[in-house]
Amino acid sequence: MINPQDLVDYWSSNTVIQPAAANEPISGLGKALEIARHKEKFLDPTILPEEFDGVIRLVRNNLVHLSGEALNTHLRMFDYRSAEKHYTLQNFLSDQELVFDFIRNVPRFITDPYNKLCRNNI
Repeated sequence: MINPQDLVDYWSSNTVIQPAAANEPISGLGKALEIARHKEKFLDPTILPEEFDGVIRLVRNNLVHLSGEALNTHLRMFDYRSAEKHYTLQNFLSDQELVFDFIRNVPRFITDPYNKLCRNNI
């Protein structure tokens, strides 16, 4: 992914408009998604459907921790796609439709929250 410095400078500012809440530490990706959805309310299901939260956390954790056991993690939100009603991360990664949908939406998952924040002058 190309990181054009002009865009980074455009999207970020040296001027603090709203200081971060000092009393709530963000302990990981799951907590960050929870805060973005329920506290700051700028990440809604039209931007990133909640069923992808678990997938994002598992893929990220698997990449960071390189654990093959993560592939056996149960993704309950997709059990309806399996005759056995036990859908795993391995099933997800083998499902071209879901993987394509996930990858196709990554740019929207990233740009929509930034655009929303910009429109709301946050």
